Amino acid sequence: PGSRLRSCTPPNGSTVALPTSNKAASESAIMAVVRGQMASLEDKLSVQIARVQQQGDRLREATFSRVDSKLSTVESLQPKYDRRMAELSGNVKGLSDEMQAQIRRIDMMDSRVWEWRHQLEEELRGKITEVEQAMQQVNSAQRIAKATSEDVVKKLTQRLLRVEGMVEE
Repeated sequence: PGSRLRSCTPPNGSTVALPTSNKAASESAIMAVVRGQMASLEDKLSVQIARVQQQGDRLREATFSRVDSKLSTVESLQPKYDRRMAELSGNVKGLSDEMQAQIRRIDMMDSRVWEWRHQLEEELRGKITEVEQAMQQVNSAQRIAKATSEDVVKKLTQRLLRVEGMVEE
């Protein structure tokens, strides 16, 4: 073992001269450099993680703030919506009751119209029957009157012929 120097290039680009004779010393120097670089990387990573966490916290706070604001708005409007819902429910109930009343009235009117129609049909049948009977009686009386007048005309014609026959003689 001589005292030759061997160069070692760490990741940061600097050159470190290490004696080759003392292997343990060179390894500990390399380890020190690696530890330093690891500590540097850990610091950078910790800073980035902290930045990302802060950014996430700000975003979460902003989101929670918006959600909380919207929730407050919804909660403040809830009584208004409840009143409106009760009002609409009352309107629907009133309309339903009115519709039921109208249906009952229409059913009653329909029943009265049916009864009235049925009664009218019965009365018309009765009147038609009466008119038909009266027409038959008039027809019968007219036939009797015709027959009677024909008999009278025949008798008068015979008398006239006898009277003419007597006048001619």
